[in-house]
Amino acid sequence: MPIHLCSIGSVEPRKNWPGILRALLDTAGLPPIQFTFVGGEPSGDPSFHKKIEQLTDKLHAYSSHSIIFTGHVSAEEKCKYLQQSAAFVYVPFMEGAALPIIEAQLVGCPTLISDLPVFREFIHADSAYFADPNQPASIGAALSTLCTDLKNGKCRSPMSPHLLASLASPTRFAKEVMATLAAADR
Repeated sequence: MPIHLCSIGSVEPRKNWPGILRALLDTAGLPPIQFTFVGGEPSGDPSFHKKIEQLTDKLHAYSSHSIIFTGHVSAEEKCKYLQQSAAFVYVPFMEGAALPIIEAQLVGCPTLISDLPVFREFIHADSAYFADPNQPASIGAALSTLCTDLKNGKCRSPMSPHLLASLASPTRFAKEVMATLAAADR
């Protein structure tokens, strides 16, 4: 049985889907993985799509991994993909917020994420697996650790829903940030 993993985001270069595909292709010893990319609007860059297509073709030809691209789905369907996945993988090069990670952790999904300051501000180090998004080997090493932990029942637990709930609502989060800033000014 393959391990089910997913990533959610728009289909664009900064989301680094090719980095995940390259890591799956180049990392020896990974168990079979069914990786589902749940994505929104496609990038207008044909060379980017060609790169994803070529990496996916190589994975299907030379590995035991299976890659699925869903395209745009509803919020309810995103939640189902997260609930059906053993873990969530999100390794963008840059990001302004951690909402997809928070959503994944709220449904109890272990997370492998980019080692970016914005993510470190929200997600405790012991609640996620971190990887350098610029290094497919780092993503592959984190995938290997994640898969081993999943197999051995020792996965890093997501943060407490109590801590995450206020972060899951951008409006509520903005209010909390503003209240914290106002309190700091006093």
